[in-house]
Amino acid sequence: MAEEQQDAGAHELAAGNDLRDAGREAEALDAYRRAVAAGSRDALLNLGLLHADRGEVDAARDALQRATAAGEPLAHLPLADLEEADGDDESAELHLRAGAQSGDAEARAALGALLARTGRVAEARAVLQAGAAAGEVEALLPLGNLLWDADGDVAGAEAAYRRGLEGGDEYCHQNLGLLLEATGRDAEAREQYRLGAATGDEMSLAALARLADEGADPAGPPPPRRDHGIPPPPAGGGIP
Repeated sequence: MAEEQQDAGAHELAAGNDLRDAGREAEALDAYRRAVAAGSRDALLNLGLLHADRGEVDAARDALQRATAAGEPLAHLPLADLEEADGDDESAELHLRAGAQSGDAEARAALGALLARTGRVAEARAVLQAGAAAGEVEALLPLGNLLWDADGDVAGAEAAYRRGLEGGDEYCHQNLGLLLEATGRDAEAREQYRLGAATGDEMSLAALARLADEGADPAGPPPPRRDHGIPPPPAGGGIP
């Protein structure tokens, strides 16, 4: 009986994922709920993520909290995102620490970024350098930001962004382009923006358009910069 229930949960989870990918979100939510009723922890995570994508914050928080209570480590990061959006950095930090402790590299990178943003630069540096030393690509973009902003280490920041690109984080094109532009290497910056734009990155596309606009005001506000990288492809049944 337990095996049959597990199979039913897996079937409904897969159906929910297919419906979500097809844009049939209401049906996907129903499938995820049936999977949850059959005991699927992964379905709780996907249920919460889909509610969050739809802007249904209370429902997202409920599902994700149930997922963490059931032992799903990947639910801590999206819960932290919800708390941070509400201005509750303290609760967000607790979730990020729990996620990082469970081995979620993206949560560790987000923790480093939050620590840096809230003025705890030394701890942020230690967290991100530990992630980079462990081969976590997610840590490299926020580490580059920290080295550039807090330490004034332009060479170190550039190296971090380039390592991120080598690891597959295409968002690093845009941040590297901004650094190159800030240090007078406009041709190299343009090439980074072009490479980022080729991946469909809207911020790189905007940066290319800005450089192409001969009437742009060089004294205007600085262009936006990303504070997080591209997460790696998900593994297992919880998110795909």
